[in-house]
Amino acid sequence: RRRHPLEKASAPWCIGSLRTKTGSPRTSMRHNADLFVGITSWNSAPFLGHSIDAVKRTTSGARTRIVVLDNESTDESFEVARDKGVEVIRRRCTQPQALVRLFNLSQSKFTLLIHSDVVLLSEDWLEICGEQLKENVALVSPEDIGCGPYTRPWGKGMPESSFMLFRTDLARA
Repeated sequence: RRRHPLEKASAPWCIGSLRTKTGSPRTSMRHNADLFVGITSWNSAPFLGHSIDAVKRTTSGARTRIVVLDNESTDESFEVARDKGVEVIRRRCTQPQALVRLFNLSQSKFTLLIHSDVVLLSEDWLEICGEQLKENVALVSPEDIGCGPYTRPWGKGMPESSFMLFRTDLARA
């Protein structure tokens, strides 16, 4: 078989190994996903759908589980996430509590935690970041992937600190 450009025999952590054999997307897997994406949300209906769509679009070849933790929004955030076909949890909590809860849900090799106003722009963010995940490295808002807040016009297309990608097993250690 032809190898993904980032797949290296000496790098078992490589994101290239997240691609399915057929390259087809598989989402909403509780235990078999290689990438867990946790999205925190509170009254984010205007932009949450864009965030979810971008995650799906930029991870289409990876076995991905997407979970939105909604902090009892009073708008249609819960319905937006549900209608996008992702898992949704409604729970009153602080932002740090939400991130911890999402992290604890991850059973995947890699975990990505983002806020609901982050829109992943680059189709290659997963490969770009995967090259950096060596040993105990975690990435927080890397500028070279082009993620950015949807809610701030001056930040559109610019990185924000609400992006955390890491190897789940090493973060638990």
